[in-house]
Amino acid sequence: ASPSSVSTETAIIDINKASQELNAKISSTHMKVGSTAQIEASATAGEIHYSTSDSRVAAVDSAGVVTGISEGTAEITIEAAATENYSSVRKSLDVTVTEPEPIDVAGCGIVLSPDSFIYNGMVCQPDVTVTYEGRTLEHDTDYAVTYENNVNAGTAMAVITGKGNYTGTVSKDFSIQKANQTLTLNISSNSIEVGETADITVSGFEGTVTYESDCPEVASVSSKGLVEG
Repeated sequence: ASPSSVSTETAIIDINKASQELNAKISSTHMKVGSTAQIEASATAGEIHYSTSDSRVAAVDSAGVVTGISEGTAEITIEAAATENYSSVRKSLDVTVTEPEPIDVAGCGIVLSPDSFIYNGMVCQPDVTVTYEGRTLEHDTDYAVTYENNVNAGTAMAVITGKGNYTGTVSKDFSIQKANQTLTLNISSNSIEVGETADITVSGFEGTVTYESDCPEVASVSSKGLVEG
């Protein structure tokens, strides 16, 4: 008798990729120009990527941080990439960006450096630093500065005026101290007889010179600097 024969067949079975679960939320869908919002996203397996429909309105980085650029609405897409066993999946979030309300510079921190000068006949202009909520504002972009009464000794003023997203005006005082003068004195004679006179001449000063003798019974001095023994 002949041996029995055995036949073998192979069946091909398709295993489709599974669907991923993608969860995403954003800290705020309404934001101001210059502010940010954070997207928190998680997926079953795939690497997460972010994109924006209009980078002129809102930008998004690889960490899911959305930044408002200009007024308008943009769609932020969150995608979990496909893997060997999972198909890709997407979700979208709409964000609306508006211009921020103007901020009054009266609510900002303002520091003058230095805040005191000594008179030198020239214009005195301290550096001005303006901050708001920990951010240093930019001169000529966020604010302008003018100065008043800032040449002569006394109280001078820096006037800070908001620009762009900042409004209002604030004045900050600083001082200009009087400078010390150096007097040059000359007397026509250091020794005089009773009844004789000597002339005092003074140079190198501003203002009025006054004269006083500490012993007028020995030598007197006039308002013109004439000494008489």
